[in-house]
Amino acid sequence: MEFKAFCDYMKEHVKEYLPEKFQCVSVLLKKEKCGPTEPTLLKLVMPGSACNPAIQMEPVYERYQDKMPLDMACREVAEMCNEGLKIQSGFENFANHRSQIYLTTMGVTKHKELIETIPHRTMGDIAAVCSLYLTEDGKRRVTITQDILKMYGITENRLFEIATANTERDYPATLDSLETIVKEISGIELKEDGLLYVLTNKEKLNGAAVLFYPGMCEKLAEAFPNGYYVLPSSTQECLIAPMEGYHGSITDCGEKLSAMIREINEEQFSPEEQLSDYAHVYDQAEKKIVMCKDFKARSIEHRPDRMGR
Repeated sequence: MEFKAFCDYMKEHVKEYLPEKFQCVSVLLKKEKCGPTEPTLLKLVMPGSACNPAIQMEPVYERYQDKMPLDMACREVAEMCNEGLKIQSGFENFANHRSQIYLTTMGVTKHKELIETIPHRTMGDIAAVCSLYLTEDGKRRVTITQDILKMYGITENRLFEIATANTERDYPATLDSLETIVKEISGIELKEDGLLYVLTNKEKLNGAAVLFYPGMCEKLAEAFPNGYYVLPSSTQECLIAPMEGYHGSITDCGEKLSAMIREINEEQFSPEEQLSDYAHVYDQAEKKIVMCKDFKARSIEHRPDRMGR
């Protein structure tokens, strides 16, 4: 069965596998822009609800092509829909969700349209958002939208206070040299040149959010007093590059580092894990992270002779 016919079949038959209380839902098929991709979504619309679950059909179709029987595929979609409907119907009970809300990240440029519907905080091209973890390992989660926030009945500032406190408590920050991490994983000892450090959390899950922990940028500035670049290639981590390892202006270094980020994204990360294609730098005057290409020099521009070289 071709993909379109497969999706049409799911739309026609998925309600046969849903509980009676959800027979009132409408089933829609539509393509939606989601970062660099435009997946086909099967959406269930519950009367009177502002939030409705959506299932991406491409992964299910791949399993169907790998010999999953059609009725089993339909049952799988229905189970995901059923779970989503139960979750959505309980969103108004904020007290049950409070301890499950954490900070995660997404790229501003890569998710330009989506991010407008989501409470967020930005640093350059990086946005912190709040997500409800459906499983303890955080691999299944729902991003909290403006509609969900209305159901919770709290302010956006309060949402971020709760998410930040939960994330700092359960996912403490870590900073290790890339050489140390490679040695831990492979046993291979690289030359300790200190050019790159990995900023993430203890669980190495959605670790780029560590950048938004209160005071984190200032702590990194203390660790790297000559300044530092941020390479936000993955939602799982950010690479920190001390300035003394790079020669030339911030703009020139930013272009070279951005090219490296794009190469890493293409070779190592799925579209869902990619964060940004742009190198960032810590602006000491403003005490915040900005894109290198947007950096405006004030008293000096980064040059080797100003780095004690």
